[in-house]
Amino acid sequence: MEKKLKYKYQSDATIRQSHNIYAPFDNYHDYCNWIVMQAVELNNMVITLPPNVIAEIWIHDVHFRQVFRRMAYMAHFVHYEKEVQRLLPWCNVDIITYCTRFDNIKKEKLVSYFVK
Repeated sequence: MEKKLKYKYQSDATIRQSHNIYAPFDNYHDYCNWIVMQAVELNNMVITLPPNVIAEIWIHDVHFRQVFRRMAYMAHFVHYEKEVQRLLPWCNVDIITYCTRFDNIKKEKLVSYFVK
């Protein structure tokens, strides 16, 4: 006689969340909305400043750099770079070219990359 295989189905929230590529966000739209919110945060930081001072902020403000890197990586993950470029009119950097730096970084090392 053939032995029938029994499958154990688990519907645990942590298991479902671990398979979500947009974790900790629920879906693609929440993920993209967070990218837009980070772009708005960057715009609010530099809205009243002349363009030559923005480079000084990049050099001296760690929080500004971290938000920009995180936003750029998230945009690169879902190929959202062109939209982000349009959201940041003050940014003279080509974000598509900037995001190529994330291609060869392993996911385990990304956390330490963003903490710098």
